[in-house]
Amino acid sequence: MMKTIRFKLIVGFLAVTLSLILMLFFNNQYAIHVVRSQVSESYGQMITLYMDEIDTELDNIDKYMNTIISYENDLYYMDLAASEQEYTKAKIILFNKLNNQMPVYKMVDSFFTYSATRDDFLEVYSETEAYSVQVEIQDYIRDLLERNESVSRFGEKNWNVHKINGAYYLFHIIKSGNMYLGAWVQPESLSTPLHSIDPEGKSTILFTASDGTPITDTGLERSGQEELFQSLHSFYSTGDMDEYLIVTDNSARGTFNIAALIPQQFILERLPYLQRLISVLLLASLIIIPAGLFLIKKAVLKPIKKLIIAMLKIKAGNLDARITPFSTSDEFKIMINTFNEMISEIQTLRIDVYEEQISRQREELLRLQLQLNPHFVLNSLNILYNYSKTGDCALLQEMTVSLIDYFKFIFRNNLRFVLLRDEIDHVKNYLRIQKLRYPENLTYSIYVPEFLLDTPVPPIFIQTFVENSIKYSGDFDTPVNISIDIDFTEIRGGQYIQVILKDTGRGFSEADLDMINSKDTQDDGTGAHTGIRNAQRRLAILYNNKARLNVYNDEGAVVEIILPIRPD
Repeated sequence: MMKTIRFKLIVGFLAVTLSLILMLFFNNQYAIHVVRSQVSESYGQMITLYMDEIDTELDNIDKYMNTIISYENDLYYMDLAASEQEYTKAKIILFNKLNNQMPVYKMVDSFFTYSATRDDFLEVYSETEAYSVQVEIQDYIRDLLERNESVSRFGEKNWNVHKINGAYYLFHIIKSGNMYLGAWVQPESLSTPLHSIDPEGKSTILFTASDGTPITDTGLERSGQEELFQSLHSFYSTGDMDEYLIVTDNSARGTFNIAALIPQQFILERLPYLQRLISVLLLASLIIIPAGLFLIKKAVLKPIKKLIIAMLKIKAGNLDARITPFSTSDEFKIMINTFNEMISEIQTLRIDVYEEQISRQREELLRLQLQLNPHFVLNSLNILYNYSKTGDCALLQEMTVSLIDYFKFIFRNNLRFVLLRDEIDHVKNYLRIQKLRYPENLTYSIYVPEFLLDTPVPPIFIQTFVENSIKYSGDFDTPVNISIDIDFTEIRGGQYIQVILKDTGRGFSEADLDMINSKDTQDDGTGAHTGIRNAQRRLAILYNNKARLNVYNDEGAVVEIILPIRPD
């Protein structure tokens, strides 16, 4: 009874379930999670709302600056001014325009232009800045532009954070010719209404750069907590039992964020008793849950894992895989024994099926190799007869010897592959027979590198396509040339033999091209191109569909055959 899977599952289930019931009863972690989520959502919504307002205002400033460059001519006149008088006049006009717009764009602390050719600044401030600060900003902008940095491009965030002598600024600079138009904003100008996010002042809210560096002064440096924003994690612990929830939102217009740091004690100020229960619950869970998991793992997961490993080995083709019996539940023992017996039976059946498939393929290959062209046989006998009538014994003997060699090669039916040199000799012998038939109008050439002659190839596969060329080239009233070029090639890292057979006959018809290139090896009942169909079928069987056959016309018929150097 105790070894049954039912008993072990019940015991394991009770162990896990009782600990879960205990955890649900106190509802500690869930309550804490809900409170954190609510606080995070509340702060997140307010921060996002305020960030949207900031981005909208920055976007309006961007549009205004682009309007000055695209539709106003003053910056253009300053760039192309021929004299200082013209430059000064355009500068004054642009100054007045920018100065009049400062009240409209209250967020901007300063608009400015810079002439690279004259090294001259035009600046408009919302409030008067100290001269030393103006000089520092001018020197920084001049150095920035010399390095061609922070100039806005289409599709980028335009407002970039820069630190000048300990103070942070947001810059947006656009280039037009040799002139630059820009604006800068101090982050403090953006943070005036931030106190509305947390009117009680229990959290720390500030602007940070994209890497988390604070860019507004909120006293963090004095409290030693500025490192909390460096990671921008959603929840952070300082290591001294003080934990903080961090909520951030990124600007769509610049490389800065709004971040809120909310103390854990503020988040959970209404859950003091649950916090005390958390420790007790965790201590109990640390004992109960691992014990239940260990029991489930040993009773259920371990046997299932062994079954899965064995199945994966069998799926990969290893039918020798078996599950070694081990101490487990009675049900799993029955499953393992049944599984091992079943795999043994499958292995036996697979061997029988595999041997039967091999036998069928050998029979089919033999049948395909032995299919002779009756026209060729009849024509050859007719030539022999004509030579015997004319008494030309030399040609009669030559023809007879060629036919003997031809049929000797054809009936070597116990070979799936022959050397390429033997196939070439057979093709030459076949072409010699046809040359005796068409002495005046048939010529041929064969090229094959010496290093490929010992490569295994299927017998009669080249001769099949040569025979097809002679059959469909025409009536040989005009000369026909057949060329066979064989070479080595690499395709996607694989090594292949490339055979290209060309003739100067009338070529393939469109119907023949469609039929052959469709890769359909089934006989259509017409008897047309039976040899090519058989060759396609043989190549598919011998090379497991890794060989390729393409036919097309190019001043005659062209057959391209790609065979792997090493057949499977």
